[in-house]
Amino acid sequence: MKKVLIISYYWPPSGGPGSQRAVKFAKYLPLFGWQPLIFTVKSGEYPYLDPSLENDIHPDLKIFKSSAIEPFHLFKKLSGLDSSARLAVGHLTQSSKSLKNRVFNWIRANIFIPDARIGWLPAAILKLDQLFKQEEIQLIFTSSPPHSLQLIGRHLKKKYHLPWVADFRDPWSDIQYYQVFKRSSFAQKIDQALEKSVLLKSDHLVNVSQTVMEGYLKKVPTANLRNKFTVIPNGFDQQDFLAPPVKADNYFTILHSGNLNATQNPEIFWQSIRNILESNPSLKQTIRIQLIGNTVPDIQLAVVRNHLQEVVDFQPFIPHSEIINKIQQADLLLSVVPDVPDNKGIVLSKNFEYIGSGKPVLIIGPGDSDIGKIIADFSNSKICNYHDMDGCKNFILQTIHDWRKGKVRLIPDSIREKFSRQQLTGQLADIFDRLLEKKS
Repeated sequence: MKKVLIISYYWPPSGGPGSQRAVKFAKYLPLFGWQPLIFTVKSGEYPYLDPSLENDIHPDLKIFKSSAIEPFHLFKKLSGLDSSARLAVGHLTQSSKSLKNRVFNWIRANIFIPDARIGWLPAAILKLDQLFKQEEIQLIFTSSPPHSLQLIGRHLKKKYHLPWVADFRDPWSDIQYYQVFKRSSFAQKIDQALEKSVLLKSDHLVNVSQTVMEGYLKKVPTANLRNKFTVIPNGFDQQDFLAPPVKADNYFTILHSGNLNATQNPEIFWQSIRNILESNPSLKQTIRIQLIGNTVPDIQLAVVRNHLQEVVDFQPFIPHSEIINKIQQADLLLSVVPDVPDNKGIVLSKNFEYIGSGKPVLIIGPGDSDIGKIIADFSNSKICNYHDMDGCKNFILQTIHDWRKGKVRLIPDSIREKFSRQQLTGQLADIFDRLLEKKS
């Protein structure tokens, strides 16, 4: 079997979409003739822990690790946080009012280039040089963020002359949080140069959405990068949905899975629910809204401001296996595209697990976004822009009506299967095969 080295900072016990993407690729690649070898960080600084993802790791899978210098340890110490505390994604951008945090943000943006995981590189490269003496690796696959690990792929490509596929789950030098970090032009130029070198030197590029891919293509307009770019979105694992859901109550449940930050406060949703309950008071005994994950105070204030405390239930982060069960039990699934500039390419990974359930989906965000184009194929789902309260309210009412009549519409299997992890891994394996054939 052909061997591919997968380099990912995020790996169980880390939770979240980065870890899930790497784990699912590793799970299904052997079906397509590729044996994955995993290289990851030892004792990483993860926003979430989700040991349930380890259930997808084959006992014979070889996993190699190296240590890293993590500046977040220093940040937690200076901030008075416990060393075991988990910093949620976006924590620094949402807690930047104090002088101490502003200074740390500036250091994060201007000293640690391309990102704060750059301290992993020295030990990683030493460990990988040893690994290449032990294993007959035929291809390198790097998945970021953190984008600093793409520099590991660049080093290995140059030294061992192997095909290298770089996978980007997010934008790099123009990701939206740099608007908060206030980067210097000098730091920005260095980062853009590193980004450009990866785009040019890799043999193939993979991205999770069409719009983000177009953004990368603009970085090197003179190079013909389009021919070596492939969009492979996140997806859902059909095996996660084998157990039939067992609903323990008779509520119409609206579920949001994952974090909600200040840019994801869906005002039209809260106002729609408030309007529905004021017009139909009896629905207070019917509707329940579950928000599972970290929520910023703005979200909690919006719930109070719209008098929705009776129907909204805040729950902490739970393991992936449990959230799948919650998704299957829900009657309407909610997702909010961050209301930030250049957000049309943001396709949250939760959307694909929503699709996997087949249940109706309500997305708050731009209609001409990448996820909007996907949702347009589903007759039971809708995307509403940030100001379309009538559209949002009417869709919720229609979905409740269908639920009461027992006429719940599901997303057809033929559409859902396009986003299965196994099928998407097959697309990745095809890229690997073509590159290996070209090399030989």
